[in-house]
Amino acid sequence: MRKLINIIRSKSDILFILLLLIIGYHYHYQEIVVKPPISVHMWRQADCASIAYNYYQNGMNFFHPEMHNLMSDDLTSGCNIGECPLINYFVAILYKVFGFSDTWYRLVVLIIYFSGLFALYKLFELFIKSKFWSISLSILFFASPNLVYYGNNFISDSPAFSFTLIGWYFFFRFYFQKRKKHFLFSIFFFTIASLLKVTAGMSVVAIAGIYLIELFKWAKFDNGKPLFEKKMYFIYPFLFLFVIVVSWYLFARSYNQFHKNNGYFLTSIWPIWTMSKDEIQLVIDNVLNIWHKIYFNISVLYLLLIFFILNIYYYRKANKMLLFILFTVFIGVIMFVILWFFVFTYHDYYVINLYILPVFVILTFFEIVNRHFKYLIESRILRIFFVVFLIFNINYTKAIIKERYNEVPNWYPFFNEVKDAKPYLKSIGFNKNDKVIVLNDFTPNYVLYMINAKGWSGFNSKIDTSVINKYIKKGAKYLIAYQKDITDSVIYKKFMLNKIGLLGDVSVFRLDCVKMGNYPMGYKEILSCDMEKLNSNNNYFLAQPESVLLDGGWLRRNEISHSGKQSLLLDGVNNLYGLTYMLNVKPGKSYYASVWTYSEHCYGSIVVNDTTGKLFRKECRDVSQKSNNGWELLELAFTIPKEFPYKRVGVYVWNPSGYPVYFDDFRVMKATFDKN
Repeated sequence: MRKLINIIRSKSDILFILLLLIIGYHYHYQEIVVKPPISVHMWRQADCASIAYNYYQNGMNFFHPEMHNLMSDDLTSGCNIGECPLINYFVAILYKVFGFSDTWYRLVVLIIYFSGLFALYKLFELFIKSKFWSISLSILFFASPNLVYYGNNFISDSPAFSFTLIGWYFFFRFYFQKRKKHFLFSIFFFTIASLLKVTAGMSVVAIAGIYLIELFKWAKFDNGKPLFEKKMYFIYPFLFLFVIVVSWYLFARSYNQFHKNNGYFLTSIWPIWTMSKDEIQLVIDNVLNIWHKIYFNISVLYLLLIFFILNIYYYRKANKMLLFILFTVFIGVIMFVILWFFVFTYHDYYVINLYILPVFVILTFFEIVNRHFKYLIESRILRIFFVVFLIFNINYTKAIIKERYNEVPNWYPFFNEVKDAKPYLKSIGFNKNDKVIVLNDFTPNYVLYMINAKGWSGFNSKIDTSVINKYIKKGAKYLIAYQKDITDSVIYKKFMLNKIGLLGDVSVFRLDCVKMGNYPMGYKEILSCDMEKLNSNNNYFLAQPESVLLDGGWLRRNEISHSGKQSLLLDGVNNLYGLTYMLNVKPGKSYYASVWTYSEHCYGSIVVNDTTGKLFRKECRDVSQKSNNGWELLELAFTIPKEFPYKRVGVYVWNPSGYPVYFDDFRVMKATFDKN
């Protein structure tokens, strides 16, 4: 035990970094870091990622940020901005050097988060003088589901909070050592934090309060010696921060006004007094029933409340400067909550920069304990208890992170398939300059970002025929829709007749009336069968290539057909299956299968599944009635899972309805594009 304590004392910095890496591995950061924007608030994640992507491919003009959604300049540009895009721009530089990958964005945010936690650990060490408690209390901020989730993400709130922690570390280096360079470093990092998120500026307000108290001699802190000895010298760093931050937000506001966007990014307040009683109650209900579990485990929240109360009770024993900062930050948090009350309805990440309050609650309390109750700091029982407490909270956080990345919202299948659609779209002639309408996406940028296309989505306005015509006049060339959500018959008949591609359930249509080659584009035929030829005993259909036999030959009929003179009839009672083809597949590869059906009741299906029918299955069934009992194309585009254990899947037609269904022109194809 003593050897372990000695190691901790001598190698505490390395130990802390190793703990971050080990716990991050426990959270599966190594798997998350390669993911695109996904899971909770993937909408807002995509906005940030979109700005970085547009910098990367559109000239790297820092003062001309834009997104994929053409919501500005009368629906002709994506010029839009909120917080200062420092992270977005730096990530774009990495894209230029190493090539585009979402991993770079997540890594940058993660490194900043770890740097902030390291600064927090060193800050605690300045006051507590205990390696164990400095490490353990810092790790507590790596056991908050909210911080852990956004600490490896795309949204700028986490970097802003991390830079705030670094700023406070340098400020207290200045507090103890009186070296001006540390104060300048502090202001530099606070400036970055405030540019990324203006709420981070409440820390600077607290420091400015200390400066004013000393300037006007309203009070003295601790040892009575002034912190800011040369008063005029320190005005300039404050002015630097104020001018830079205010200038940016004035620029952002004028930039958005100049480009006539809809004020998408929140650059103004949304206070409680503008809300109805029902809206206020909804915020309260969501915080109490949903979000508080994300901020911290309830045990940590109770512990923080106890520490806060004890800080008040022992205020005479507290470090006066820490106590002043604590209550200044507390007032700042209250004001922020009041002024932006509405955002807490659905957004957990707005709380991230408010975590500076728990930081000073803990720092103030443990500074009191370290000076007046030293035996508690050295207690082995308390240390063991806190380690167990940390392990419990780490596992609690891991469970929530796992749940978040396993969530499947009702619209998620569309997004899940679209995230891999870029190589396919490129293979059918699509390029980044083509403008696109995304029919079923109600986020501004998600699908557009994933396919790297400029255009419009359901976010801009409800998409109807007049809106589509307006977008076509603005240059829309393609329309992308989720196959299962194509329900508007007017839009279908007017704009979806020129279908050129299908990937999963994502359909691609051309809007410029240019007819393309063989449908679907991006695939090469493996097998086709027009039901015209049978083998010698008439039990099997002969397919192309003719070496392939498909069952159901004895069910061939000539009373109706889609092409030629013959078709397959499944009566839905005694004969349910036909045309079974065992397709050789490769994990991660995409395929296509289709068949034409005719039925009075529209109950035919084409199905693909593995040999067990348990791991992989997909079906397309005709229940639309839109054909007026004519021939309908049933089609499947599917991708074999990467961990798929079998070498073959079955593709077949099926009719369990009890009504007769005719089938004709069956074919199977494989992708000519590489999804990787």
